[in-house]
Amino acid sequence: MSLRLPAGANFVIAAIILYRLWPSRSRTASRFLVLITIFIISSCTAHVFIYLDDLLVGFTSSQVANALDNGSNSTLSVSEYFIGFRFNILVGYFLRVFNGFCNKLFVTWRVYVLWEHHAYLAALLLTVHFAEAGLNIAYGYHAIQAHILEDHLTKVLVASAWALSMVAMGSGLLLIAWRTIGTPKVVRGNQKRDGIFLKLFYVLVESGCVTLVADIVTVALGYHDQIRGFVSLAVLGQISALGPLAIILREISKAQQEASSGDVNVASALTLQISDHTLPLHRAQQSHNRSESRAGSSEVLTVRIERSLLEDDGTTRAPAIKQVFL
Repeated sequence: MSLRLPAGANFVIAAIILYRLWPSRSRTASRFLVLITIFIISSCTAHVFIYLDDLLVGFTSSQVANALDNGSNSTLSVSEYFIGFRFNILVGYFLRVFNGFCNKLFVTWRVYVLWEHHAYLAALLLTVHFAEAGLNIAYGYHAIQAHILEDHLTKVLVASAWALSMVAMGSGLLLIAWRTIGTPKVVRGNQKRDGIFLKLFYVLVESGCVTLVADIVTVALGYHDQIRGFVSLAVLGQISALGPLAIILREISKAQQEASSGDVNVASALTLQISDHTLPLHRAQQSHNRSESRAGSSEVLTVRIERSLLEDDGTTRAPAIKQVFL
């Protein structure tokens, strides 16, 4: 089945996420990511079983069986069944819209983080995403009221939603690529900077590029053949969930890598919680300064920060050591 590959990939990624988060399950950030992962994979599971039930009904109903046998009493062909209005395909459509919206929210979050918490930029992308979701919901509502999946109004709604999706996801891809590829990375003396191909791979993961490509393929196939369009739409429901799951796994891997190497990002709650609040290169010491002139004690927290920079010519600058007294 065409659904097996993306559905299997979703389950594998979800299992890896749960496995990596299980040791830190008592942490708030880990619990939150676990709940999101379970929620997304539950919608994917429901999506698969809905389409499986649709296939079973489509090929086992008496009317379709008569059509397959070329009987004189056949009233409904297989093609007519799968392009007709029915409950299963409508629910599958709304699940696809939900998974796609989750994917776009995660991409917007990555843009927000990479662009130094640029609230206006994130708000602009969110506005486009909500407008697209509104058009998709309007399509579903019209299909329910008219009991038809395709007419002039539905084509306008689908085309408008698709155009907004392409603009928003394309913009997110360019914004993430600009910061990921163009921003120099601070590394330690024993580390190497990521190559261009690895950076491109990270861009594809964090921008949900797979969903963008699947959207384009779905519209291209559906324009010439409605059956192929519906098949692509079913597959797209699983691919849309692949984006947020891949972003979660990428963030976990990045946080664990930073925690293990000692380059703990103190602005990242996930990194701090995975590292169990330990700072290998940010060594904290507490000392009691007692004043001889008065009773009592005060605590001074000394944070020793070491950082090595890799110059453009490949040489390594001496570690910069700074002590901050809090």
